[in-house]
Amino acid sequence: MKDENRSVGRLLEVLAEAKDLVTGFADEADRSRAAEAALRESEERYRAHFSLANDVMFSFDPQLTILNVSSNVERVLGYKPEELTGKTMATANLLHADDMQEAMDKARHVLAGGVSLSPIIRFLTKNGDTVIAEVSGIPLSRDGKVIEVITVARDITTRVNTENSLREGAERYLHILDSLPSAVCILKAGDTRFTFANQAFCALSGHEIRDIIGKTPVELKLPVGLDDFFSSGKPVAGSCQADLRKQRLKKKDGTVADVFVSSGPMKYAGEDCLVMVMLDVTGYKRSL
Repeated sequence: MKDENRSVGRLLEVLAEAKDLVTGFADEADRSRAAEAALRESEERYRAHFSLANDVMFSFDPQLTILNVSSNVERVLGYKPEELTGKTMATANLLHADDMQEAMDKARHVLAGGVSLSPIIRFLTKNGDTVIAEVSGIPLSRDGKVIEVITVARDITTRVNTENSLREGAERYLHILDSLPSAVCILKAGDTRFTFANQAFCALSGHEIRDIIGKTPVELKLPVGLDDFFSSGKPVAGSCQADLRKQRLKKKDGTVADVFVSSGPMKYAGEDCLVMVMLDVTGYKRSL
């Protein structure tokens, strides 16, 4: 009877342990399901974020085979993700031919464990247009070995095109100023140093352009008196008024020219400056 009681007691203990294990497994399963749901929600949020942004995210393996691409690639480059997945970077025809070597070098650098931050690479869309992107890549390692490269390509085409247009506009503007028959110069508002002078100003002053840029009128000994050449003070920010006055300018050879000067404030290279346009009237004055 005692043996039977012991057996029953042991059986009850085993059943209790089994119940605890089952409860533990159930709790673990609940935690696992909760973790999977949270991970799925996080992944969906992440995918939604990248689908709205102009940052295309993709990954590739050590053989440069594309593993994953964010869904917004269709909006940015015209390809569906499944059209690119499984292809190599070369066979996918994504990269501009002139940037292929640089892109491959950056990829090998990351596969070796390095990090590539924001080199500018040109991509080709499905219809052949060019998209300019800043591309950053980091390695994903497992057991000390790089198994994947995570890459984000940010579309900066509009920004680059705007910068190029502004630069071309500025170059065109300076070319026009340089070809004017009147002498034109631009000085910084802060220290009155020359930042631009056209060919007519060089001819009027007798100084070469390399000797003018970065110097002040006083350093070039251009003023004849305290009221000559630069007597209007610093240009007032936001003002658009220009004045016209008669002044004298000492040339490099020591002779003096009588000039009419029109000057006014302007923005040049993002700084407050003063632009001066000069007309040499020395010959006209002597003919009177």
